[in-house]
Amino acid sequence: MLTLKKLSESYENTHPQYTNPLRYYNFKDKELTRIKKDALRPYLECLEGKIVIYKERFISFVVLSNVTVNDRGFEAVVRALDTIYLPSYFQRDMEGRTWSVAGCWEGIGSSNGRVSCLYVNWAILPEDHLVKYIEKIYLEEGKVAAAKAAINIFNR
Repeated sequence: MLTLKKLSESYENTHPQYTNPLRYYNFKDKELTRIKKDALRPYLECLEGKIVIYKERFISFVVLSNVTVNDRGFEAVVRALDTIYLPSYFQRDMEGRTWSVAGCWEGIGSSNGRVSCLYVNWAILPEDHLVKYIEKIYLEEGKVAAAKAAINIFNR
């Protein structure tokens, strides 16, 4: 299976009406929805029990469970492991907490190794090489350096 970055690059010139269909969001475009579903479904179906980097208002190593991928979209239960970045306005620790995430195909996109959902503002780095890269920085240089590296990847 291609990496998400290579997958995204492979779609850059395949559909003339889109520069890169995996990066676009359009809730009314059924063809775009079909393209993204066909391309991203195999990646999302493999996330059960997997540790990924999760970003919303904070950044954390998380494990995904109860992963469901269907014709409507993606959903999973998320359990926070080690928090990489937690804003000062958070009044509680995230480690060990669980919550659900979901997104419909119209709102899910992929770019530079991340999968994100536009309208609810979550993103994940699901690929092992990116998780290991951030983990190495986290263990060797600490949370601040790991947070900077993760933010750099998420913002590419």
